Amino acid sequence: MTANEKPFGVLPESGLVRKKIVLQVLGISNSTFWRLQRSGRFPRPDPRFGEHMPMWRAEVVRRWLVGDVASE
Repeated sequence: MTANEKPFGVLPESGLVRKKIVLQVLGISNSTFWRLQRSGRFPRPDPRFGEHMPMWRAEVVRRWLVGDVASE
C-alpha cells in the first residue's frame, strides 16, 4: 500500500454505504456477496431503508473486514 492509498479504499469513515461501494471494497461479485449475506457470514443491511435499497453502516462493514463482527 502506498502513502496515498486508504486501507479501506472508497469506504467512508462513517455513514451509510450502498451495495456498489461494499462490492468495490470487498472486491467480489454481486452473486458472491449475496451468498455471503444469505449464509449469515456478512451483516444484514440497515433495516431503515427496506429491501429495495439495501445500505450498510460503514462502521459495521469496517468491523467485518477486520474480523470483529460475523453478522448483525
